[in-house]
Amino acid sequence: METCCGACHIKLKDEDVIAIDQLNTFYHLACANLPIELIEDVGLYKNMQKYVFVR
Repeated sequence: METCCGACHIKLKDEDVIAIDQLNTFYHLACANLPIELIEDVGLYKNMQKYVFVR
């Protein structure tokens, strides 16, 4: 199963910089039109394997 951006619905690649919101939705950093207080984490998608729900 592929993970896609919550805004543009394009498949996330390992080298994409992404943001995760409080509801665990992934966004490309450029697509994340969220207030800063709603963003939980920012980083490369390949580094987000630390979250159990990504594995």
